Parts: sequence; C-alpha cells; structure tokens
Amino acid sequence: MSRLKTLLLHSLLLLLTPTLVTAAERYISGIPIPLRAEPDPANRQILQLLPVGSKVVTDNKQKNSFSKITTDSGIHGWIPTRYLTENAPTTSAGSGTEQKQVKYELEINRLKGTISSIQQERQIIEAEVQKLKEHIRRVNLEVTTIRGVSSNALELEKENTRLRGERRTEQRKLEVLQQENVALQDRKERNWFLMGALVVLFSLLSGFFLSRLRGGGKRNHSRI
Repeated sequence: MSRLKTLLLHSLLLLLTPTLVTAAERYISGIPIPLRAEPDPANRQILQLLPVGSKVVTDNKQKNSFSKITTDSGIHGWIPTRYLTENAPTTSAGSGTEQKQVKYELEINRLKGTISSIQQERQIIEAEVQKLKEHIRRVNLEVTTIRGVSSNALELEKENTRLRGERRTEQRKLEVLQQENVALQDRKERNWFLMGALVVLFSLLSGFFLSRLRGGGKRNHSRI
C-alpha cells in the first residue's frame, strides 16, 4: 500500500514539474518599466507601465534580452530581463520622479502616434479630393461632348439634368471632404500644441527636481 502511495506521489510531482519550471513569480526592480507588446525597445505599442515592486509571472520565454511576463491583471507582454528580481525591492525616494518622467515620455510618444495617424488620414482625404476633382472634370467633359453631339434637344436636356445632379452630388462630397481636411488640420495643430506644453512641463519638472536634488546635496555637505 505504501509503495502505491509512493508511485502516486512521484506521478503527481512529474505532472507538477513543468508548471514549476515554466512559471515563476518575479518583481519589477530599478525603475518603472513599460510593458511592450514585442521584445523590442523601439516598439511603441506600450500596454502598461509597471511600477517598481510590481509582482509578475514569467514563463521563461526570452528574446533580445527581454522576458515574456504576465501581470496580476492578466496582461501579457515583454520587459527587459535585467529589471526582474526574485525578491520584492524597496522603493526609493527618486522612484516617483522617474515614474513621472516615464509617464511624460509615454504621453509624448502617444501624441506623436496620434499626429502620425492624422497626417496619414489627411493624405488619404487629399487623394480622395483629387479623385473627385478629376471625376468632376470628366463629367464636365461629358456634358460638353453631349451638347456638341446630341441632336435631340429633349434627350440632351435629360442627360444634362442627370449630369448636373451627379455634379452637384460630387461637389457636395468634395465640400464635405474639404471640411474634414480642415478639421484634421485643426486637430493636428491642437495635438502639436499639447505636445509642446507637455515638453515644457516635463522640462520645468525635471529642472525643479534636479534643483531640489542639488540643493539637498549642498545642505548635506554643509552639515558635514
């Protein structure tokens, strides 16, 4: 009977061994780290900002000095392996400043991505405007051709009415696209203004914290 229990215990350990090997709890150390969708520091798709001391689970998948982890909220992503530690780190006084700096950088990157998307949308709309202008030109050419070729006044009038209707419809579409283009330009200018404000704010805060740190160092030196 004891031998049977021993066999069952060994079987259970064999079943649990892969889970123990492939999953391990770790903690974020050093500075707040952005959780990226791909193991690449240039990847701009940031899923979450992990503060120092956050508990994560690794599955031992590594690539380009990155490790794949899962957060407590179930989000999967990649972070640099060097910021993972087995023991929960103690937070320092400067971690708040570093976290704010990372947040500002993330916000600036997000605004840059938004501006890039707006520019792409504007290019698409401008291409559509050119297509509509070309279509209107062809419609006008058809009207001129029909007027010169058609000998039936009634049929000519019907065709002219149809073409005028198409022309008005295309003209309305053109006006709508032009309005959208103006709106996109306004959005672009607002985003640039917001990004500039964030950069100025980031510079002011960085200067403030640096002056505080330098001032603290001078006071400590004077006490010594």
